[in-house]
Amino acid sequence: EGDEGGGNFGNIHIIVLQKNEEPLGIHLEHYTSNGIDLGVFIRALDEDGFAACSGKLRVFDRVLACNGVDFTKESNERVEEMFTTMSQDPVLRIAISRGTDLELP
Repeated sequence: EGDEGGGNFGNIHIIVLQKNEEPLGIHLEHYTSNGIDLGVFIRALDEDGFAACSGKLRVFDRVLACNGVDFTKESNERVEEMFTTMSQDPVLRIAISRGTDLELP
């Protein structure tokens, strides 16, 4: 398991969500620190959203990719746009990094 973006991003996991009719309920945010791009993270999960109910994703998971699309080099606006479109897919394969020592603002 490599890390495509460079640096130590903790353990990489592929989370597979087979969606139902419930809203996904994931809120993303692009974090930077002292001008260094830390990437796109899950800022919040709606309590009654599908993602939170699945128990597979956590706040502060770093989102690396979704359905094969690399998010590590995209702007926050582009990631939000792509993720919104992809969240309509019946199956989401989300590559996340977990277990970092980063302190997010």
